[in-house]
Order: sequence, then C-alpha cells, then structure tokens
Amino acid sequence: MRQFGTVVVEAGGNIRLIEPYNLWDYGPEGPEFRGEEAFTRAIIALTHKNNQVIYFLQGHGELDPDREGIQLRRFLEGEGYSVKSLNLATQGDIPADAALIVMAGLRKDLNIPERERLEKFMDNGGKLMILVDPLPEDETLTETKKLLDRLGVQIERDVVVDPARAYFMDALSPVPLLNSHPITEKLMEKRMLLVLPRARSLKVDEQEKGLKITPLLTSSGQSWGETDWTSERLRKEPADISGPLTLAVAVSREDAKDGAEPSQGEVKEQDKTAASPQDTGEGSEEKVAVVVGNSSFVAGDNVSFQGNLDFFVNAVDWLLGEETLISIRPKPERMPHIFLTPAQAKSIFYGTVVGMPALVLLIGGAVWLRRRSL
Repeated sequence: MRQFGTVVVEAGGNIRLIEPYNLWDYGPEGPEFRGEEAFTRAIIALTHKNNQVIYFLQGHGELDPDREGIQLRRFLEGEGYSVKSLNLATQGDIPADAALIVMAGLRKDLNIPERERLEKFMDNGGKLMILVDPLPEDETLTETKKLLDRLGVQIERDVVVDPARAYFMDALSPVPLLNSHPITEKLMEKRMLLVLPRARSLKVDEQEKGLKITPLLTSSGQSWGETDWTSERLRKEPADISGPLTLAVAVSREDAKDGAEPSQGEVKEQDKTAASPQDTGEGSEEKVAVVVGNSSFVAGDNVSFQGNLDFFVNAVDWLLGEETLISIRPKPERMPHIFLTPAQAKSIFYGTVVGMPALVLLIGGAVWLRRRSL
C-alpha cells in the first residue's frame, strides 16, 4: 500500500487496491467521481475467472483507444475487460488471447491477408464489432465488404438523412429507433436515446444460411440514404434509398443441431428441459458480430450522450456472453439535456422568437391607435 486512503478489495485470497487517484477523473465539465467504476472494476477482476481481452484494430485510420477513444476504454476496463491495440501489419497474427476485435471507423480498406486473418479468427469462434462510417466515393472498402458478406451484411454508399428524428435539427445526425434485443432492452426500459452523427445504412442478406441477423437500430420512415455526395441541399431524389433504414444489426449463428433430427436420447433430454426458460431463444445461438453504420457515436464527448456508451458496452457484453453485465451505467453529474425533434424546435423558435415579439407589437399598435382616436 503506497497511499493513505487506499481501499483494499479482497476475495479468495486475491486483492485489488483502489487508490485515491482512481476515484476521480477530470472531464470536460470538471472533476468527475469515478468511484463506482473503480469498485466495479475491482470486484469483477476478482470474481471473474476469465479476464477477456478486447483488441481495437489499428492501421486504417480507426478510433484510437488511447486518444479519442480514451473514455470508451476506461468504461470497458471498468467492466472488467482488458483493452489493447492491434496492428496486423506489424504484429502479424491475431493474439491467442483475443476474445473480441473492434474495427471502429476505418478510413482505409483492409488488405487481403488482414481480411483472411479476421475471417479465420471469426471461424474459430472469435467475435467482431464493426463500426463503419460513410466514406467518399473513391474509397470502396472492397476487402471489408467481403468480410461483411460473410456476416450477411452489406454497407450502402450513402449518408443517412432523417428530418423527423434529428439531433437539434441536424438531419445528418439521426436519433434512431431501438428494436427489441438483449442489447437494447435496458435502454428501451429507461427510454434512453442514441445519436449517430453522419451514419450510413446497412442492407441485410436474408438468404444468408445459418445466420440470424437482428436489426438493432433503424431510422424513421421519413428518412432516406443520400447517395449524391456533391449535393448542397438535403432533398430526397429518386436515386436515394428510401427509409426506414437499418443502422445497426446483431449477427448470431444458429446451432448446428437445429437443422438435424435429434436422437432418442436427445428427445428425452429436450422433454426434461423444455420448461426451462434458459434453454430457449438466445441460449441455442452463437454470437458472432455486431455491425453499426457509424463510429463517431463513441468517439470523444459523443460517448457521453444518453445511451451511446451503454449501447456499445452492452453489445460487447452480449458478444462475449456477459449478459449479466448488460445494464445502464452510472453517469457523471452533468447539466441535463432535453431532446427536441425538429418540429418541436421549430415550434419553440417561431413561438418565442417570432410570435411573442409580434404579439407585443400588435398590442402596442392597438393601444397607440386607440389613444390616437380619443
């Protein structure tokens, strides 16, 4: 023990030290209490037998967990995960301890050996989280698309425009609708929102055999995918992709036994356990990947917006089989924010900035005319 005020957490003969500097951090709005995360991290580290490792892929312009992704890294470590960077160009093979690889906002395409290593990693039971932003037309992401094809997901070359559900009247920052899934369940209960600044849409291959692809986030019916990158005005054209659009999906692999006839022994065992809720639904599926058409929602201060952080970390927990950790994390005390739809914002603007001054002028004019006529 090196500092006065250090907290000692002990379990099974192992200890973790929580020193005073672990309890506080400095955010954009001043000191922030991080005690809950520090204690949670210590308890999870002592009670979890397997400390799973998450690697953030680097070398293609992705989000750096030591820079713009530092807040995200701290929260993942607070969940008991180890977070490391991975550059396949310099490190070669994927480390044996990798449980999940995050590809967040790559600006350049993978090369063929990198794509093949990631496919092998996935075939051997590794999990992927792929966050893909809109890119200029000259960047086609050929190898990345081949990797996504294995997951039954295609990325559209568009930018999502949603005037009905926009963040502070910015139609290019959609506030998506949440669909029912273990990742989003807690967010829906708490009515928490996400914002995805500059997102692209996804297309699901319904014919991909052996995979279950579940939409997690969708845009409103009034949205569209803008395909003209040179357009100066946001206006839906015939060539654009009509909404609602899929913005995030969860991919799982169906149990190989599902399509085969069970033996008599298996039938008896199924009869015994048929009433058990734990043997239904998600229990017979292998989690494979989560794909989101945006990465900036977890970069910098965006990660602190309502449900952005919780959505990402819940997706990690789901992929790694840590469903018991799926929750709404404590938020540092900040000034409260109110989400207004574009229609509500316009109503407030015209009512307060235009309507009230006009009413004062009308009343003043009426009083002036009455006095003049006396």
